[in-house]
Amino acid sequence: MTFEELVDETGCMISFEQVSMPSGEGINLQILVNKAEEGWHLRVQPQPDIEVKTYQIDFPYYVTFLTAVDDHTRWNDRERFRGNAFRIYEQTPFLEYLKNDFLSSTNFIGKELTLYGLACIDHIVYIASYVEPIVKEISLENEGKLMKMDTTIKTKMKINKPASEVFEAIVNPEKMGGYWFSSGTGRVEQGELITWRYEEYGAEGSINVLKVKENEEIVFSWGDTTVTMIFLEAEGNTIIEVTESGIKADDPDMIAKMLGQKEGWVYMLTCLKGYVENGITTLRASLVH
Repeated sequence: MTFEELVDETGCMISFEQVSMPSGEGINLQILVNKAEEGWHLRVQPQPDIEVKTYQIDFPYYVTFLTAVDDHTRWNDRERFRGNAFRIYEQTPFLEYLKNDFLSSTNFIGKELTLYGLACIDHIVYIASYVEPIVKEISLENEGKLMKMDTTIKTKMKINKPASEVFEAIVNPEKMGGYWFSSGTGRVEQGELITWRYEEYGAEGSINVLKVKENEEIVFSWGDTTVTMIFLEAEGNTIIEVTESGIKADDPDMIAKMLGQKEGWVYMLTCLKGYVENGITTLRASLVH
């Protein structure tokens, strides 16, 4: 699920559940909203109605946000946006204020500032961010408190090369063979189903490529999880952020799987850094269990 997909939805309403600024790696702002086709479903308390879906929206690089009670706001003809309940603004006085009177710059890590909006039944929320938010559906239990453990795995590393070189090392199967999987059946392109092979471990697996934005983002699913790679370039260097989600919180092997995947991503990014920066190919396939 992406924010753009939520923007394209019509005939739904949302309510504001919670906002927080977690100290965890990679996420600076986290917002929870409930979504239903009819507003009365969102009024059911203390537990969400069966017709309600709850979304966690994470903003890795937000600049500022504004939350206002809807009763104290008014319609503004100067606002232009895509979407209904979930919005991306093209023009609004708030964005003009940020650009002209508040921020020192509206360009960061090579990206322009975007204003996202949540038109809730009792609130309106604006979020200014340089990076597209990460969206996932979650479960709320016990009077609206989040009971299930967040099993999302986040790993990031700075690589002293431009984003185009780091991106190409991921999508090109010949380059990938220098630091990660031995081979792949094709280039990583949106909509493709690709098999990656690890000859040293006698293993292979398929990925379904969900999204590719050149030099910026790759999203794919493998097994029951989804992996998002974001490439952030600044001054010729790149921060690559890898987020993997989908490990079930009620899986008895959940902790072992999370630790294994975290170890794997740290190792993979270390090998990638050595390969892209210095052409080192001897780090891969070196883990001993």
